[in-house]
Amino acid sequence: MKILVVDDSSTFRAIARKELEEEGGYEIIEAEDGEIALETLMSTPVNLVTMDVEMPGLNGYEVCKKIRSEEYSSKIIGSANNPLPLIFITGNDSLEERAKGFEAGAADFITKPFLSGELLASVDRLLKPENKFKGLTALVADDSQVVRFI
Repeated sequence: MKILVVDDSSTFRAIARKELEEEGGYEIIEAEDGEIALETLMSTPVNLVTMDVEMPGLNGYEVCKKIRSEEYSSKIIGSANNPLPLIFITGNDSLEERAKGFEAGAADFITKPFLSGELLASVDRLLKPENKFKGLTALVADDSQVVRFI
């Protein structure tokens, strides 16, 4: 699975790459700003985006709003039926900032600096959700044979 890591810090992109690629087995594509991220999304299918909030030019909220807009969402490869999951990553964490992020369409919000494994856990939660009902057996009691065997 491919993840687009958008951050103006090459150091952060390297940290994210190490955690997601080496430990999680994901393929990483990098973008250093919002404009490059939008261009990348128009030409390359990805499964998830991590996005810094504070970047020069378009900030993360603006990029997310564009991704969710009708103009862009129809052009983003692979997101026609499913909105692309987006995780905001920022050092400026507050309830107001989180509200703005979720309002813009974020699926999760991580504060920098984060603990080792925290980014990977968030990505895995969105891309590889745990099937809590796997292996369980259900008893269906109904007098209709059709319902019992569906």
